[in-house]
Amino acid sequence: MTESEQMEIIHRYLTNAQLLDGIKHVGHYSKHKSYAGAGKGWKETIVPETIYGVRISLAAYIHDLLYSIWAGRSERLRQEADGKFLLAMLDIIESHKFTWGTAWIRRRAARYRAMTYYAAVREHGASSWNK
Repeated sequence: MTESEQMEIIHRYLTNAQLLDGIKHVGHYSKHKSYAGAGKGWKETIVPETIYGVRISLAAYIHDLLYSIWAGRSERLRQEADGKFLLAMLDIIESHKFTWGTAWIRRRAARYRAMTYYAAVREHGASSWNK
């Protein structure tokens, strides 16, 4: 994914004010940094950065930014942050150029896995939200 494609996705889900405020807490996006996962340490390895070869770090970065600026405010905002996480993952999956095998099967499997990531943050994200 090119840098301009990354910025397009970021601006699709974050306003400039949200992005600037979130950067204070999370920092600038880096394709070399891990954003997906269940926290630091051993729990970070539970959730991989890729789904069937598609790097979803940008979606996790957007999610982390929203959690950092909206943390603890309301359940509606948490639902919105989690929903944007899912939509950003699906956007990234749709724009990915699968180069091997049957692309439609891999894309469908990746969409399904994105739904499991979404379900995991809905089920287990409250502890991060309430920090």
